[in-house]
Amino acid sequence: MHTQDLLKELGLKIGLDDLALDEHNICRLIFDGKITIDMEPDAHGKALFLYTTITACPEENQAPFLAKLLGANAFGRDTGNAFFCLDPDDGDVMLQEKFHLDELTYESFFSRFEAFVERTEDWLSRVEAGELDSRLDAGMAVNGDKSHGEPVSALQMMMGNFIRG
Repeated sequence: MHTQDLLKELGLKIGLDDLALDEHNICRLIFDGKITIDMEPDAHGKALFLYTTITACPEENQAPFLAKLLGANAFGRDTGNAFFCLDPDDGDVMLQEKFHLDELTYESFFSRFEAFVERTEDWLSRVEAGELDSRLDAGMAVNGDKSHGEPVSALQMMMGNFIRG
């Protein structure tokens, strides 16, 4: 299976006939104006990554915060097939899932894609409710904004090269 074919089928399913990778080799979907899902193939075209920024890693009390995320990763307890990772360049906590294209069917991708969006929504709600760190407040970044409440454009995020080869 090829990324382009997968995106075309996903686009048809969700009513976006022209869904494709952009000039940065990323496909971005935004749901309800608040959930941003990026899709990016690996350098060899053998895998597709789905990822989304959940929040910024707090500067204080990182250990308990990261312990909660690692606990959620354990056996996919609260992340399913996805996992949490930390972008070392900007401190963003991302939820990410890797799809091996040679093992994928359209149906399995759609099912896992839907589950990924639902997990993203769940984790964004948890962050907004302060469940990860009682000191997370409205000024913290949530899915697409950097820390300190500074807005970042979609183009700036795409230029951030979140997936490293």
